[in-house]
Amino acid sequence: MQHPHSHMRRIRHLNIFLLLLLYLSQIKAWRPCPELSPALRLPCRCNVVPFASTGQLGAVAMDCDRVVFHGEAPQLPYGAPIVSYSQRHSGQQVLPSQSFGTLKLPIEELDLSNNLIRRIPEKSFLGLKESLTELRLANNLLGDSLNPIFSTAEFHPLKNLKTLDLSGNKIKSIEEGLLKGCADLKDFYVDRNCLSAVPSNSLNGPNALRLLSLRHNHISKSKIKVI
Repeated sequence: MQHPHSHMRRIRHLNIFLLLLLYLSQIKAWRPCPELSPALRLPCRCNVVPFASTGQLGAVAMDCDRVVFHGEAPQLPYGAPIVSYSQRHSGQQVLPSQSFGTLKLPIEELDLSNNLIRRIPEKSFLGLKESLTELRLANNLLGDSLNPIFSTAEFHPLKNLKTLDLSGNKIKSIEEGLLKGCADLKDFYVDRNCLSAVPSNSLNGPNALRLLSLRHNHISKSKIKVI
């Protein structure tokens, strides 16, 4: 059971965090995260950005590109208004999104491109199913496995997802129903993979997909058809 003093200390830090956000909301510039809030003691950059729902400043975008943490995920304050998180080029092998969900972080944009991620564990995005609108996992190793078909059910709960980028993952084939539940998906990027045919059977789920990007695959013109 959590000690009440520890809980109160966390609440106090979060209150200080929110007050600083209000003070800095008129100054939109990237800066070291600890300068934005003492609760963000991380070697990352932060910026004050608008909330997507209201357009008002007060949310936080966090850039941890090229930063390596000692655990699977950074230690972030519970309930902090972090709506964008990037950790590219960091050698990351696991998804920290599960930890983000337990911390009740309202992350809308998550970018873990250019890492070494080989698999998407169970319930990876469950805690972000209401908030996540943009997920970028380009240039990882998701297709580098013994199974020639890339398959996962972890995208299914993401009903508000609008952009999904799986480019550059050595994906040879995509399972049917990969995007089931992603009713609001608009843009799906699978460039620079090893696809030999348009994955038309894998696109069930989105109601109005407007962009399917397949550049630099191994698809012959004879196999291209209108979806």
